[in-house]
Amino acid sequence: MSRDFDNLLLHKVTRTQLQAFADQPANSLLITGAVGSGKKNLAKYLAASLLGTSAEKLTNHPYFTLIEKPADKSEISIDTVRKLIKNMELKAPASTNLINRVALLQNAQFLSSEAQNALLKLLEEPPAGTLLVLTAVSEDDLLPTVASRTQKIKVINPSLPESLKFFNQYKAPQIEAAWWLSQGGVGLLVALLVEDSNHPLKQAVDQAKQFLSQSPYKRLIFLQAVSKDRAGFSLFLDALSRVLSALHAENLRKNNQPIAKKLLESRQTLETAIKRSEANTNTRLLSLALGLNITL
Repeated sequence: MSRDFDNLLLHKVTRTQLQAFADQPANSLLITGAVGSGKKNLAKYLAASLLGTSAEKLTNHPYFTLIEKPADKSEISIDTVRKLIKNMELKAPASTNLINRVALLQNAQFLSSEAQNALLKLLEEPPAGTLLVLTAVSEDDLLPTVASRTQKIKVINPSLPESLKFFNQYKAPQIEAAWWLSQGGVGLLVALLVEDSNHPLKQAVDQAKQFLSQSPYKRLIFLQAVSKDRAGFSLFLDALSRVLSALHAENLRKNNQPIAKKLLESRQTLETAIKRSEANTNTRLLSLALGLNITL
C-alpha cells in the first residue's frame, strides 16, 4: 500500500495514520489540518487507492462523489446531503476491494447544522463498502455528534528539510521561500512552487503581497471591498498573516531589526483582527483598523 502514497509529501505521523487507515478502512474518516495543508489532495489519493484507480482518474470514477461549497453560497445545504443519501441508497457493484464507493465532503465545516444532522444517517448506517470522507480545519468546526462518529487523520505540516528533500527538482532558495510563506502547508507549498494561480489561498497570498505594496489610502479601499465577503475576508487575513510571518522571519535572519520590529507590530495588529473576526466583529470596522495600523 505504501507505493500508493509515495508521490505525497507527508509528515511521518500523518503518513503512518494514512497507511493504517488504508490497510483497514472504516466507513467514515475526518481529515483535519490548517488551510493550505493539502487535505483535499490527501483525501483524493486515499480514495483512489481504495477504489483501485489513480488520483488523476478519480473524478471520472463512477462511484466517487465530491461535494464542495458552491462558490456563490455560504454553506453546504441540507438538500445536498439529502441528495447524497439518496444516491448512496443505490447499490454499488460487487468488488474485491474493501471499499467500492467513496464520497468526499471537502471543507465540511461549511455544512449547515441541518446538513450535519442529516449526515448522521450515513454515519450511523453506512452502506456496505462505502467510505465517507470529511475534511475540515478542526474537528471543533463540526457538531460533536458528527466528529465522534469518524476515524481521524490529522495533517501535520512537514519540516523544511523534508520539503527540500522531496522537491529536489527545484532550487533550495525557491523551496525555502515557498516553505516559509506556506508555513509548511503542502497544498499551498505546491501551489507556490508550480505557480498555480487557481489555488484560492495562493490567490489570497498574491492579494496580500499587492496589499502591502500599496499606499495606506489604497489599502483602505481594498479592505473595504474584500470585507464585504466574510469568508473571503478570513482567507485574506490568513494569507496576510503568512506573508507577514515570512517577511518577519526573513528580516530576523538578516538581523534587520528596525524592519523586523515593524513587522512584529503589524503581525500583532493582524492577530487581534483575526481573533475579532472569529468573534464575528463587524468586518468593515476590522478593515478600517487594519488599514490604519498596518505600519509597513
